[in-house]
Amino acid sequence: MNKLFFIVSLLAALLIFPITASAATDSTHPGFRVEGRFLYDNTGEKVILYGVNKMCIWTDKDGVPSFSEIAKTGANCVRITWGLDGSAEDLDTVIRNCRAEHMIPIIELHDATGDWSKLPLLVNYWVRPDIVNVIKKHQEYLLVNIGNEVGQTVTEETFKADYESAVKKMRDAGIHVPLVIDASSYGQSIDMLQACGPYLISADPDKNLMFSVHMWWPYMWGHSDQEVIDEIAQSVNINLPLIVGEFGHMWDETENGKIPYKTIMEQCYKNQIGYLPWEWGPGNNPQTFLDMTSDSTFATLNDYGKEVMLNNQYSVKNIAKRPASMLSNLPPVLPKEPLPYGNLAYKKPVTASSIESTQNNESNIVDGDFETRWASQISDPSWICVDLGAKKDINRLIICWEAAYATQYKIQVSDDKSTWTDVITQYNGTGKTEDIKLSCSGRYLRIYGMQRINYQWPYSIWEIGVYGPESELSASISPAVAVFDKNPTNAADISVTLDSKSNTFNEVLNGTSVKLVAGQDYVIQDKTTLIIKKEYLLGLSEGTTKLIFDYSDGVDPVLAIAVGNTTPDGSVQNPIISPSSVTYDRTSATDLRVTISPNGNTLTSIINGSEPLVPNVDFTISGDTVTIMRSYLATQPSDNLNLTFDFSGNGIDPVLTVTFLKDTICGDANQDGVIDALDYVILKQHLLGLVTLNNDVINILDLNLDGTTDAIDLSIFKQYLLGKITYLPVTP
Repeated sequence: MNKLFFIVSLLAALLIFPITASAATDSTHPGFRVEGRFLYDNTGEKVILYGVNKMCIWTDKDGVPSFSEIAKTGANCVRITWGLDGSAEDLDTVIRNCRAEHMIPIIELHDATGDWSKLPLLVNYWVRPDIVNVIKKHQEYLLVNIGNEVGQTVTEETFKADYESAVKKMRDAGIHVPLVIDASSYGQSIDMLQACGPYLISADPDKNLMFSVHMWWPYMWGHSDQEVIDEIAQSVNINLPLIVGEFGHMWDETENGKIPYKTIMEQCYKNQIGYLPWEWGPGNNPQTFLDMTSDSTFATLNDYGKEVMLNNQYSVKNIAKRPASMLSNLPPVLPKEPLPYGNLAYKKPVTASSIESTQNNESNIVDGDFETRWASQISDPSWICVDLGAKKDINRLIICWEAAYATQYKIQVSDDKSTWTDVITQYNGTGKTEDIKLSCSGRYLRIYGMQRINYQWPYSIWEIGVYGPESELSASISPAVAVFDKNPTNAADISVTLDSKSNTFNEVLNGTSVKLVAGQDYVIQDKTTLIIKKEYLLGLSEGTTKLIFDYSDGVDPVLAIAVGNTTPDGSVQNPIISPSSVTYDRTSATDLRVTISPNGNTLTSIINGSEPLVPNVDFTISGDTVTIMRSYLATQPSDNLNLTFDFSGNGIDPVLTVTFLKDTICGDANQDGVIDALDYVILKQHLLGLVTLNNDVINILDLNLDGTTDAIDLSIFKQYLLGKITYLPVTP
């Protein structure tokens, strides 16, 4: 390569890389933003996405238990597989549950995989008003991956035009989070991203795009480790904001079916590019070897999962960092409104033809909890029956179906549980919540399923409500749901209005037996207002507490309180170090200083792999400054060093990543192995403001090791070229 051409290329590359990011938010950048090839949060902290894919839409739609288990790996993000049939309500839940575990949610639609013609369907889903509202609700920490692997054979012109239209339509709808665009050819064509990415960034009104290549690049298709290295380098050279959104360790279980996944991980780390391996599991079929777990739990991570998530030098655990903006707790969410008061079925005995499991048992449909459900075995017919305790007049039935609902079913009543009368036969059930008018009576009410929406699914119901004239006699309260934040700034009493009807109020119970103390835990004003004191509420555990308002007759109303804590000290606070990554020159005469923010924890040791550093020899501590000694750093044999700062407490221990400059020569600005006039020109242009150099090059040009690169260094350089100085750097 012509040396002059090399220098010009180097200077051009140095000019286009941004040094800092703006921390301010605005109407078009409410959360994360892309600047250059990097992602920044709304405080200006750079974020490299290291996490994992999870197929939520087909498995645990709410991300439970997967998200809490994934969080144990230290991942800072999850790419969430979603579908066009996912409701806004379910989308809201899965995004929130991911953020609640302090991980960045990246939501993607999977319905157009390999099919370019379906791209408009994806966009139409994203711009639906109810979906836009969900995105806006979470826009401070959300990324939207427009579509998974859309298109197979697509021209560059079509890729540009159709994605430009998609992006503008989503921006016009009010979506201002970073949008992620997958490559064509089932996500594998990095050439398409390199060719079209810069154009699409310029066309985006928000200039807030990232691009995702899926490196399903097995050796048997002609791919190689060198290709990974070269393509990532090319993407860096053109300043492309790239992530590797999917990859695995193999495409099939043959030698040639292996994928250079270790090289992918290493090159991503070394080039500050995010990666998300496929897939947490279970659910991959027939490629079950891509499941990292057998039941979505951390404890069942297999060898593949352990390597990419935990053990490899460049695994998620070893390199992921959660930005400070993701470490705070979300405020508690108002519980779902209960069924109307006076539910004659509440807490009554229930029987069923079958149950899917002890967890999804029959009593769940009358427990007043929308987080529990009944599910049958996969068979037709199946039924579930509630015993109302005595013959009741019935005029209304509410059925809250899970996604596995009945399209054909009967509502039946009986006085003896032997002879049944059909009240209604439904041939076009629509699922969700069905509110049905009835005119019947009986002690037993049965829902008799005849046909399921999906023959692979059972019948499943969250809750039922049975009502009649007697229901109107029960007491009611308003509100029936509330939130309580233990943060002292937000903590407040909860006021409830009582409508006792002709019933007599007795007491408030937490559970079935724990009585609240009248006059201390709660007070009653004017016989119609009950105030639950914040002093009592502060003692409740985080989660949902149900308080029963016990009356002399009728169905007792229940107040569901979601208890949370947004106080920084009210939950586990992770210690923070700054910087968390640094480039270090072994030829430097300076020690490495790190600022620590313990956040209530205490630094107990610093560990390199399994070997602790020796206090006062390898490092020292003074106040909030830790100094790693040059004598220790200079002896490290590898090009990269990960030092774990081990703190007391249950927070995540931060890791300092040290990247050593390779074969650097002081003064060799263009790193061609020779110190000459070309390097002098680079320094002079930098001092004149004609070029912008990155920190690595600036350190190389600090010829007197005083921590700055200035005119003194230029003078030293000139004397070196004239032969008056024979060795660089010049030390005091």
